[in-house]
Amino acid sequence: MRDGYPRTGADVVREVLAALAPAELPFLESVLEAYRIDPWTLDGRRAGVPVDQVSAWSAFVLGFVAETVVATEPAAQGRGRLRTMLTRRRRSRTGELANVPDAPVPAFEAEQLRLAWSSAVDAATCRGHPPRDREAFAAAVVAALAAGHPPRQRHPAED
Repeated sequence: MRDGYPRTGADVVREVLAALAPAELPFLESVLEAYRIDPWTLDGRRAGVPVDQVSAWSAFVLGFVAETVVATEPAAQGRGRLRTMLTRRRRSRTGELANVPDAPVPAFEAEQLRLAWSSAVDAATCRGHPPRDREAFAAAVVAALAAGHPPRQRHPAED
């Protein structure tokens, strides 16, 4: 949480990259900006991916978070959110994806974490990653989502 606001899609991407590919963190802001201008999906549409990031983890992680983690429907909480995660990769919602880096990401429950693991392995498999990288990606995603939101810090003015 930053300044009282919940974690965002960009925060989740940062956490995953910190565990998976920390060398890409300095370039993440340019990838996020490119995404806001022209979002991409994991199903092969790479129009907005910066040329120097096409094979980078950052573009892949951001696409994954957009399509499978960030719920764009207000009602997509709890069990409805699981359904959203299951169907997200089957639909192209590019128009709604531009706000993903700034969208809040609520804490995940155990069942949602199992689904996120499975989705992460599937996405990494489709991208052609070897088994070791698939497992590392899934573990980084689940660790970032399991962290939940830190408790809200109280400010003296609130007492």
